[in-house]
Amino acid sequence: MDCDIKAAASKSPRMIEPLGRSCSPRGAFHFVSTAPPIERLLIYRFGQIGDTVAALPALWHLRSQFPDAEFTLLSETPGRGGQLPPNLVLPSQGLVQRYLKYQGGKSITGLLSQAMTVIRLRAMRFDAMVYLLPSIRTAAQRRRDEGFFKWAGISRRMGFLGFPDDPLPRNEDGSLKTVPHEADALLHRLTLDGLPTVVPGKGRMDLDLIAEERQVAKDWLTRHGVSAGKWFALCHGSKWSSKCWPTERYVEVVRSLSCTWPQRSAPAAWASSHPSIGRAAGAPMAQGTKFSDSPSPARAVFPPSARFRTSASPASKPTRRFKPAADC
Repeated sequence: MDCDIKAAASKSPRMIEPLGRSCSPRGAFHFVSTAPPIERLLIYRFGQIGDTVAALPALWHLRSQFPDAEFTLLSETPGRGGQLPPNLVLPSQGLVQRYLKYQGGKSITGLLSQAMTVIRLRAMRFDAMVYLLPSIRTAAQRRRDEGFFKWAGISRRMGFLGFPDDPLPRNEDGSLKTVPHEADALLHRLTLDGLPTVVPGKGRMDLDLIAEERQVAKDWLTRHGVSAGKWFALCHGSKWSSKCWPTERYVEVVRSLSCTWPQRSAPAAWASSHPSIGRAAGAPMAQGTKFSDSPSPARAVFPPSARFRTSASPASKPTRRFKPAADC
């Protein structure tokens, strides 16, 4: 077969041999029937509830393509209490069967943990791994990560292609450009490794709640005086300083969302230490509840329902993306 991609891939054996793909006459990669079946799949995705929810469409897409494989999710140990790791967010059955954690960082403890993780991964003999880290991952970080999994003995690696050169591009006036939803970006990267394409915005954003979890959610809503129905939740604050907006910015977002989805405008629930947001926006709220000790409320009370795009600058001043709600 004569194609440019095959010639380029010959300089990087990972692109063809590990995935069992061939190059068609038209230059497209595709899976071939001679590829060994994947029975044990390692998925690398760290982060807490927000990062886990953004990866849901990619995880369900992988499950649809490898229905009989055992999925193991590798993630960092949360650096502080009160956070929700993937095992407390994802469905207990049908998606991921096993969770592994390691300690990140460059401390002696962290380096030892990472070395032990390499040994453990080699012993588990994974057939393949999928790299689902955020789009802001730099090229140097990706090369380091790929080397880590190579040392762990995993030769079939997916998800390393398709990262943007600039994950936060700007317009000429300095404002941030609109970028794809992170869930869609993850799915796009999988297509570059031969998986079927998913239409942007059509991925399966589903926590696959069970009846017991739905009941826990209803009980939680009742205890906090929030009636059942369609509503949205807002969590005040972020690990990114650019996302720690002044209170009036959050008020503007809430009012704008209420105009965009009037059917969801009441009630609203707030996982926040700032009740003034709810009062200023004129919405009822249930405030100040921690979920780290009870995964079911966290999964069921804050499901990933409405998907909307936001944009934040890495600088100290965030970029406005919502029009004032006074027009609606």
